[in-house]
Amino acid sequence: MDAVVCPNCGAENRPEARFCANCRYDLASRTLTEQAEPAPTRRPRGDLLSALVEVGGSIAGGARGKRTGSRPTIKIEPRLKERSPQPERLTNGQLYPSTIYRRTEPVGRHADYFVAEDGQAHFLIREVEGFSCERGEIHGLVKLSAELPSVQNLIDVVCAEDGRTYMVLTHPDARWYLLSDQLDPIPPEQAIEWGIQIGQALAGLHQYGYTLGEKRQGGLDKILIAGTAARLADLSTCVPLATSESQRRQAVLDDTLFLARALYAMVSGKDLTTDSQWSQELEHLPRSLRSAISAGVRGSYIKMQEMLANLAGRNLPPLRLSSGKATHPGRVHEHNEDQYFAYEVSKGRSDQPLPAFYMVADGMGGHQAGEVASDTISIALKEWLDEFSARKSGRATRKLGELPDEALRRAIQDANAAVFRQAQARQNDMGATVTAALIVGETAHVANVGDSRTYLFRRGKLEQITKDHSLVYSLAASGQIDWDEIYTHPQRNQIYRSLGTEAKVTVDVFSIDLQPGDSLLLCSDGLWEMVRDPQIVSILQQARNPQDACDQLIDAANRGGGKDNIAAIIVRAD
Repeated sequence: MDAVVCPNCGAENRPEARFCANCRYDLASRTLTEQAEPAPTRRPRGDLLSALVEVGGSIAGGARGKRTGSRPTIKIEPRLKERSPQPERLTNGQLYPSTIYRRTEPVGRHADYFVAEDGQAHFLIREVEGFSCERGEIHGLVKLSAELPSVQNLIDVVCAEDGRTYMVLTHPDARWYLLSDQLDPIPPEQAIEWGIQIGQALAGLHQYGYTLGEKRQGGLDKILIAGTAARLADLSTCVPLATSESQRRQAVLDDTLFLARALYAMVSGKDLTTDSQWSQELEHLPRSLRSAISAGVRGSYIKMQEMLANLAGRNLPPLRLSSGKATHPGRVHEHNEDQYFAYEVSKGRSDQPLPAFYMVADGMGGHQAGEVASDTISIALKEWLDEFSARKSGRATRKLGELPDEALRRAIQDANAAVFRQAQARQNDMGATVTAALIVGETAHVANVGDSRTYLFRRGKLEQITKDHSLVYSLAASGQIDWDEIYTHPQRNQIYRSLGTEAKVTVDVFSIDLQPGDSLLLCSDGLWEMVRDPQIVSILQQARNPQDACDQLIDAANRGGGKDNIAAIIVRAD
């Protein structure tokens, strides 16, 4: 007689065995249907288990790791959601039938995920709707989740007595959340990385002959963010790809649209729920994502691999940066307390975006304050920039721990501490205002303290990105004075935040997605107080290059009076 295969762990046993020698499962309790189940060598259409067995072989052992027939009682900790009462006790696990799942107090904020805990292992348990508890389908999903990249592994399915069905998943073993629960905008580079991970999971489904089958608007609760990785966490809607070419194409279009919506939510912090919103929103997307998302919304992709190639930027050259710098003491002061600093990486692969850093510092209370601030910020950022450049060129020796905006903020805070120590040692009122731009890929991270400014010049329009930490700017922003009065108000020189006046300082950081043709203007108050916005626009439009524009702006500031030191940097993206 043939050996008896344990339906719980897949181990082979003697024909007369009552209990599995491996997991102690009660073999006598199998139903007649289970005993008669043949080896899955042929599959009817739609049988997920059989399809995967043909591709990947036996599913003995199920998901990764060993199974045991007796496991401790597992508690379920439900995450917050207003819904009908959850059962206090869950049994009838399909792969672990002896397991008892119990509910404890609600924790967290997730809609329908739970954390189950047995003291030795953690799991995620999610209620799913419209899912069949057929053993073959469950085994197939277990195998599928283990085979595909960027998919949270399925461990078990529990069919409760009240008709509810729960999927038991491996725990991420990292800080995690659902994309639908935390829609905060993230940098385009991070969105691209997560989008590629989810796209690879969807492409894997297509390779195995299945589609995600998500028909809802959004469906962002299917994406789990664990640490720095994105994963699909719900395959309960998976269906086989249709046989007709038109239906197969529509299924792929549905999955690319799902990914496009997820990408948009990542970079915008919004989940578009109506198709009519797309046309007016697409033009505001970052350049690195606009093409991929637009094509996904329009249904232009035939294969998921095409969208992945678009996301990887294989057909999109990186932005090229050119810059000009200039400073002048002006017509009133003998010494120049303004400083500028530029750090541009010229080495590395031409197809990889390399970082660049620009800064203008306006010293106060001594000509060395701007220099101290400039030197300290450049030193604080240089290690980060070198490591980032090494990672882009494949020479990195360690994992980069800080995001660009965090590194920029820390560097300026370090500079504040250095200027403060100098001021304490000299017993004077040394200080500085500063504005800086750290450009990584297509994103400019802009910071400021005080009234040194950074502007964005795009399509003939000049926009101030930073916000002055001055009395007159606060009065204008609150409507107490007109904006034009900033230039003439008797208290226009009073600032309430600068480097070096306190041991700690708050740094404002803004992120801008650059487009070809954009220019950034970083300048001290000696420039913008002497040259009004319309004249700045005229110079930026007519100048031959960034250096020519800087020189013209310095000349214009001196012609306007040159009452203060002047410093300017212009960075153009092409």
